[in-house]
Amino acid sequence: MNSVLFCFSQFNLRRSQMISKEKETRELIISFLMKQTGITRQESIDNIKELESFGLIAFNSKGDLRFREV
Repeated sequence: MNSVLFCFSQFNLRRSQMISKEKETRELIISFLMKQTGITRQESIDNIKELESFGLIAFNSKGDLRFREV
């Protein structure tokens, strides 16, 4: 039973590290947009969400950012 709990806790640790990598990348892009365009943080977040909703950009749990060519 302890080994199952250990494996589960290791999985959760890896998952939280991956999620934090994704958050780190998102924050980087938000900051970049704010500095380059002069828009607010909320506008940056809204723009990213819109691009994601159309499948034009995507973040993964490893912190990678993918762009879709159109």
